[in-house]
Amino acid sequence: MAKNIQQLSKENHIKFPQLILEQLILLNKKFFNTFHLEKYNNNYEDVLVDYLSLLLSSRDTFGRFCLANNRIYKSDAYLFIPYLIENKLLVFTNRENDSDKYLMFEVPKGTIITDLYISSLIKTKCKTIDLESKLHDLN
Repeated sequence: MAKNIQQLSKENHIKFPQLILEQLILLNKKFFNTFHLEKYNNNYEDVLVDYLSLLLSSRDTFGRFCLANNRIYKSDAYLFIPYLIENKLLVFTNRENDSDKYLMFEVPKGTIITDLYISSLIKTKCKTIDLESKLHDLN
């Protein structure tokens, strides 16, 4: 069951500064609007720049923090956004007007995170949205 992001620091021993939590919630809303609702007619540059900015600003807080494989996952109702933070996979379960719910999974050392692995964790059939080339195009 998805939990509210305010429980994250308390329950999972990840020290999230409030500012980063707020930025993450806003970023997830932008991801949802851009890639699920398609409000911005494939203009994804703004959300990707915001994502890269958050990566840079959180670099000193977390040893490892990034989108898992630079991919997000879209179902009929949800946009799943999987962040790899240290040895945990934090998957936000975004839907319209609800961007602060998450699922948390331990990632054993040496685990290869694939689309199939993430699908098995979230137990939902999704379309994969690969952001790798879109992030590369920003350079």
